Amino acid sequence: MGSYPMPHSVCAKYVSQKYGVNTAKLGGSSRGGVSSTTRGGVFPSSQPGSSSVITRRRTRTIGYVRVEHRDERIQTVAVGGAPRPTGAGVQRGASKADVYSGRHRDRSFTAAATSAYSAEESDPTLSEPVPAVFEALPVASDLKSFLLALYRFSRPHTIYGTAISVVSISLLAVPTLTDLHPAMLYGIMQALIPALLMNVAIVGLNQLYDIEIDKVNKPYLPLASGELTPQMGEWIVGVTAVTALLLGVWSGSLPLQITLGLSLALGVVYSVELPFLRWKRFPFLAAACILVVRAVLVQLGFYFHLKVVVLGGQALVTPSVLFATGFMCLCSIVIALFKDLPDVKGDRMAQVNTLSVRLGVDRVFNICRGLLAVAYTGGILVGLCSPSW
Repeated sequence: MGSYPMPHSVCAKYVSQKYGVNTAKLGGSSRGGVSSTTRGGVFPSSQPGSSSVITRRRTRTIGYVRVEHRDERIQTVAVGGAPRPTGAGVQRGASKADVYSGRHRDRSFTAAATSAYSAEESDPTLSEPVPAVFEALPVASDLKSFLLALYRFSRPHTIYGTAISVVSISLLAVPTLTDLHPAMLYGIMQALIPALLMNVAIVGLNQLYDIEIDKVNKPYLPLASGELTPQMGEWIVGVTAVTALLLGVWSGSLPLQITLGLSLALGVVYSVELPFLRWKRFPFLAAACILVVRAVLVQLGFYFHLKVVVLGGQALVTPSVLFATGFMCLCSIVIALFKDLPDVKGDRMAQVNTLSVRLGVDRVFNICRGLLAVAYTGGILVGLCSPSW
């Protein structure tokens, strides 16, 4: 194998505790951000003719870490940061990706190793994943802490997006400003309140089935942190979903009822861990769920609710609604891809093969940038060519 840059504290502790070799020393001088080490002991070789030694070599430093040794596992911890469990012993634990990004001039060295030094081959215990460490919070016991936890449980950014979508698409159903009367405003609220409740139910359902993943990706969420118990989460999801459906039935609006019912159904198939469900594991199906809800159901369902049920107009789709639907199709694909970018670590551990896991974060990010460029370029061209809209 080639050389792997490692902090000296990793190797020294690994050699002394794992192999009982006390001759591995660190020494030498440090000049201008370059440090060196002296030769130490030889690692035990598991293959004939192979050896692993600490060699004297100068190298630029890339950072520093400290190591905790528990139950024959090596766990690297970024100095000043959160624990970073590794799955391949010292090699992976000391890789550039797992050390603190800051530079430290006097702490770097390299170890030359052969296949005998492969932690996964010679020591299977080192390849076992170490659970992420997070600090559990006490369960919300008073009204204030419960409301704050409920606010985070609702994923506020999705609440804002839903509110803006419902109001904006509803206003497209209004022919002129003179039609902005109290009955129309009542119709908007008739759609907005159950839409927000259904939003809380759908994102809450996803959190209920992603608790272990969120402990890695989003430990600040109430279920992952322990502020809300799973039973409390189930009650919130059940109450908000049933209330939203009842409000839809009470409104007497068929478009609103269809929108709410299909949105909940797609939320279930997206998140719930049952045979043939949990479509979030499959990039195409996950994107399709988000696209149908955000770009089709929200746009057309709430538009027809205002246009046909509230204002008594005909069920005709105007060019502005067609443009909004097409624009949101591209934006919904971007939403489906972007939301997985910070979740790669937990998704990979849970074997949720999102596009970010399969293709990598950089490639998916560039795809999203391209789609947004197409959407906004198209929007500008449509606006220039259609001033009468």
